[in-house]
Amino acid sequence: MGSKKLSVDEHIRAKRRHMVSELRLRGLKLFEIQEFLAKQDMVNPENKMPWAYSTIHRDLEIIESEWRKDNMVHAEAMVAKEIAKLDSLERVAWKEKNYSLVRQVIETRGRIEGVFDKDNKLTVNYSEEALAAVLEGASPEVKNMIIDQVRQRMMNQKPAEQGQNAPTTDYIQ
Repeated sequence: MGSKKLSVDEHIRAKRRHMVSELRLRGLKLFEIQEFLAKQDMVNPENKMPWAYSTIHRDLEIIESEWRKDNMVHAEAMVAKEIAKLDSLERVAWKEKNYSLVRQVIETRGRIEGVFDKDNKLTVNYSEEALAAVLEGASPEVKNMIIDQVRQRMMNQKPAEQGQNAPTTDYIQ
């Protein structure tokens, strides 16, 4: 399997973007990046002039977009890993009849999935899908325990805390 050979233009663009990326990470501003590249003889090969601000700006937009995409993938992977750990811990807790730990795991998963906040209060904008995801695969005993807790919390919260469009839990039964 041969690697894809870059054209001269693609090689120059890749080298420039790598340098622009490194310089941005060091905190340099656009004009400082342009000056640095020029001092390193990294100039536009067509006119031997420093790269245009618009070129460097476009590079930065592409680079920062890639950074955001990479961070989202990384964050999603971290969340999935933590959910898997919680699933494993919950199985062990049920096996050992450690119901306090089961409740803690469910509440933690609920916070991660957006059903509960850090104080285990219903979030204003939680979705029925998020609550269903938390309860997916749970035994009827767990579902009933959580439904009871959710209803109790909803009754204890002021209407403003529940949100005007707070869903009911009737669909879960």
